Amino acid sequence: MRFRTLASLSILVFGLALPVSAASLSGVWLSEAPASFSVINRDYITGVTLSGQSFSQYRILSEPSVRIHKFVLGEDFFYVSDRGLIVASGDTQAVSIYLSLT
Repeated sequence: MRFRTLASLSILVFGLALPVSAASLSGVWLSEAPASFSVINRDYITGVTLSGQSFSQYRILSEPSVRIHKFVLGEDFFYVSDRGLIVASGDTQAVSIYLSLT
């Protein structure tokens, strides 16, 4: 399967159907395409983009009732969860936002 953007890879691998808009993610997420990726385990994915940048996605909390992953490309990151896309300044804030969503 070929993915056109990292955002589509992140959302598909995490098993969510989230709307992704230009307002939700920075331009880099909308334009970068993965050249290859590996699923290390259910909670950790790593790869490289067509332009040679490394990326990763991993679960930030091991609590079974909290499904939130951090997707990182260079210095940019966002969070994907079973409650939606989360933009936060760090892991603690992301979990706080996640817990406030119903």
